[in-house]
Amino acid sequence: MYNFVAIYYNARMVQGAVVSVPVAPAHANSSLRPVLLERMEKTYQRIEFETKGDFKTALTTMFEVLTKDVDGSIFLTLTGHGPFVPGSSCTKISEYARGVGSDIDLKELFRPFLESRSGASIDQFEVITDAVSVAKAGYWARYTGREKSRSYTVASLIVGTGVGGALVQKYGNHIGTGHHSEFGHTRVHIDAKDPAPISVCKLHEGCLQGVCSWGAILARANEMGMQLDELLDESNHNHPLWSFQAKYLAQGCQNFMFTAPPAEIVLVGSLFDLAPKNLIPNIIEEIRSETGDQFLYNKAELDAFLVHRSLSQEALVGALHHSVSILQNDSAHMLQGAER
Repeated sequence: MYNFVAIYYNARMVQGAVVSVPVAPAHANSSLRPVLLERMEKTYQRIEFETKGDFKTALTTMFEVLTKDVDGSIFLTLTGHGPFVPGSSCTKISEYARGVGSDIDLKELFRPFLESRSGASIDQFEVITDAVSVAKAGYWARYTGREKSRSYTVASLIVGTGVGGALVQKYGNHIGTGHHSEFGHTRVHIDAKDPAPISVCKLHEGCLQGVCSWGAILARANEMGMQLDELLDESNHNHPLWSFQAKYLAQGCQNFMFTAPPAEIVLVGSLFDLAPKNLIPNIIEEIRSETGDQFLYNKAELDAFLVHRSLSQEALVGALHHSVSILQNDSAHMLQGAER
C-alpha cells in the first residue's frame, strides 16, 4: 500500500490529509485533481494551537493521527510559509513565517517518526516552504490532462503576509521559478483619490506588496482610524479601502494579462480567504474598466477567468500530487531500466 500524507501549516493551525492506494499510480491523461480532492476530503484533519511552543506538537500529532491505521510505504510532504531558495531543499521555517518556529528543522523533527515506521524513510519526505510554491503545486494536480493545448497557461496571484505570483504551463512546467516571489514588487499606479496611500515595502514605494499585503492593509486602516477586525466586519465590506484594494489587485492581474497571457488567473492566499465577498467582483469590474468588456479574451467566461481557491486546499492537494509525481517518476525510471 502507498500512503501519500500531506500536512499544511500556518501561524495557528495545522491541517492534513492522507490518500492511500494499493498500487503505484500510473501517469494519467486526465487531471488527478478531482480524485485527490475527493479522497482528501474523507481523511481531512485539523489541529489548532495557541502558542509557538505548541507548533511541533501539532505537526507531529497530525502525522500520528493520519498514519495510525495505515500500512505500507509513507510519502510525507509538508507545505507552509517560509523561505524560497530555487534549486534547494530548505527545511527550516524562517522568521518571515509569522513567528511560528524559525528554529525548527522539519526534517530532523520528523526523522524519528519516519524511521520508526515500516515502509517510511526520510528520503520520502519533502518540504515546500513558500506560498508561491504551494500555489504552483496545486496546479500540477489540475492541469495534467491532454484536453488543453500545450500553450495553456495559468497565473496565480498570492496575497497574504506578502504578495507573489506564479505562471504555470501545462504539465506543471513553471515559468521563471526564481522570480515568482518577486512578482509582488511590480509597480502599481497609486490612485490620487486614495484616502490612505501608504506603502510598507522596505525596498521601494508603490508595489503590490507595499500596498496590498496584510501589513499594508493594517497600516492603511490605522491611518484611517480603524482596526483590522473592524475593517473585516461585514458592515465595512463597501469601505473605500477595499475599493482601492480591488483597483490595485486588478493592476496585478493586468500585469499577467498583458504579458503571458493566461487562460485563467487564480487568486490564492489568506487575504482572499478572509476579505469581503465582493472583493473579487470588484477586481473584475476594475479590469473591465481598463481593458473593456472582452477582457482581451473573446470567449472567456468572467466567473471562470478570475477564480478564488483556498490556499490550504491548494496546499494539501498540491502536496499530495507532489508525492504521487515523485513515485510516478521513480516507477517510470525503474520500468525503463527493466526494458533495457
